[in-house]
Amino acid sequence: MSHPLDDLDIGAIELFIAAAELGSISKAAARRHLSQPVASRKLRELERRLGFEVLHRSAVGVELSPRGTQFLQMSHELLAGARRFRDEASALAAGDQGVVLMATPNTVRHDFPRFAADLTDARPDGTGQPSAVRLAVESTLEICRALRNDEVDIGLIDGPSAPLGLESEVLSEHELLTVVGSGHRWAGRSCVGADELAGTPLLLPAGGTGTRDVIDATFERNGFVAVSALLAPSGTDQRMAMAIMGAGATIVRAEAAADHVAAERLFVVDVAWDTKPSTPTMFRQPVRVAWKGRKPSRPVADVLAAMRSAGPG
Repeated sequence: MSHPLDDLDIGAIELFIAAAELGSISKAAARRHLSQPVASRKLRELERRLGFEVLHRSAVGVELSPRGTQFLQMSHELLAGARRFRDEASALAAGDQGVVLMATPNTVRHDFPRFAADLTDARPDGTGQPSAVRLAVESTLEICRALRNDEVDIGLIDGPSAPLGLESEVLSEHELLTVVGSGHRWAGRSCVGADELAGTPLLLPAGGTGTRDVIDATFERNGFVAVSALLAPSGTDQRMAMAIMGAGATIVRAEAAADHVAAERLFVVDVAWDTKPSTPTMFRQPVRVAWKGRKPSRPVADVLAAMRSAGPG
């Protein structure tokens, strides 16, 4: 017996994500190279198949429905799985695994581009051919698991501390900012207390992601045992879109929020920590390259050297 979600249109899922991020079906249609009527029909058909509304529509745009907020996270997970399937199938067709590098979404967006040119210059075998590097995207927790199980060669991770049982080194360090949308009660404030921040439900990714682990570790260092978190997708863009639409405050890398802050879609709120001056209190996220074994293979060593030569971000 067929199910309404059989033969689900992946393009409709991508369109829904774009509408959620941009707050507009017309802008989402332009991003996906569709006319607005076609985009509207695809989204209505998606909602018909799901059996619930994912977007609330108004004269000024769209916003996520309560179920749409949950479905957004599911959609990102679905697309991530589809990308992994595509990448694995391509690798099988090519017949060459090369060096498998697994990175977190944040590091792929902000850090990996710095290494790309250097990676194409790596010569692992003296043949004059660049290293073949396959890139996969996962959470810090999953990357460390895959490294320990010899499923990947190198990991680009962004958790608060060095992973146990693996070799690693810090490549760069980045500031995380607390940001809110214009309608949030903190939008007009330059600073909030750490106790108020810790006691307020925040738009945070799940545990096991580097960003969440850095945030939790920072609170714990400053005497806060638990952080109140709202269910939110791991993706930085999605959490910022939700903050812009008024769903809550979130904590993201400074460079990720820069354009939204400049356009006054998001507002930075400093945090006042009541701790000893010697206690590190700022949200700082290190980016590490990690691998298994003290003596990596020649191709892996060359990729590591290329990453080091790129310098800090």
